[in-house]
Amino acid sequence: MNMTFAEEIRDRVAMELEGKTVVLREVEKENGVKRNGLEIRSEGSNIAPMIYFSEDRTVDENVDMIIRAYKGSGTPSFDGSWFLDYENVKTKLSVMLTSKPRKGLSKRKAKGFDDLYMHAYVIVDDVGFGRGTIKITDEHVKKWGITNAKLFADAIKSAKVITPSKRMSMMDALAGFGAPISDLEPPMTIVTNDQKTLGAAAILYTDVKENTYMLPSSLHEVILINGNSFSGMEGELNEMVSSVNSEVLAPEDFLSNHAYRYNGKKWENVV
Repeated sequence: MNMTFAEEIRDRVAMELEGKTVVLREVEKENGVKRNGLEIRSEGSNIAPMIYFSEDRTVDENVDMIIRAYKGSGTPSFDGSWFLDYENVKTKLSVMLTSKPRKGLSKRKAKGFDDLYMHAYVIVDDVGFGRGTIKITDEHVKKWGITNAKLFADAIKSAKVITPSKRMSMMDALAGFGAPISDLEPPMTIVTNDQKTLGAAAILYTDVKENTYMLPSSLHEVILINGNSFSGMEGELNEMVSSVNSEVLAPEDFLSNHAYRYNGKKWENVV
């Protein structure tokens, strides 16, 4: 990103929000994608929202969006003392799926997959600007004195409660957007979580029938298709996944570039 563009946004926002500390940061998101945003901190607050901006908008549009987002967040504050005790943390854990695990974050091979990994994160409510998350690092695990195995066992258990699996038909999803639809053949089922954020991991605690195909549509959801509908047509499924990844999906939302088939015990890579 053009730093003059980013710096102008920072300076304009700082002028509008007099008395706030406004810091320009480059943040590594999922899949190694880097985005620029502003960290805006109020005096006396120990937490600050990160609001991202885009080169697809003008400076004026970005400034207006950031100001409205920040003013709508209130004055956030956060008591992080509970985070020091793992017993407090373990009931707030959830997991996300990725094919490109990030260095320094806690990670574990996703059960049933050969090429997908889990990262654990903590969900934090009541931080003044909605639901926040804290990614769990190797350093956190070390300080808590627990094993990676325990972390992820607890994270899956907690995820079933605080980010439960949600299934919906593709037809219902399209109808919710007001899209004209007819009966889809074969029927497709979307699996995500109740937040529809990082919901692809819900497949780890969703009951699936043998011979089901899974399309990894993004980090936030997957699509299930009855295997009998695509028997012998695996190449078409992979082409579908690859096409969506290259033409529609934002790079930071990428999950995998091929389909999977459930054999009753694990998810096989479709090749």
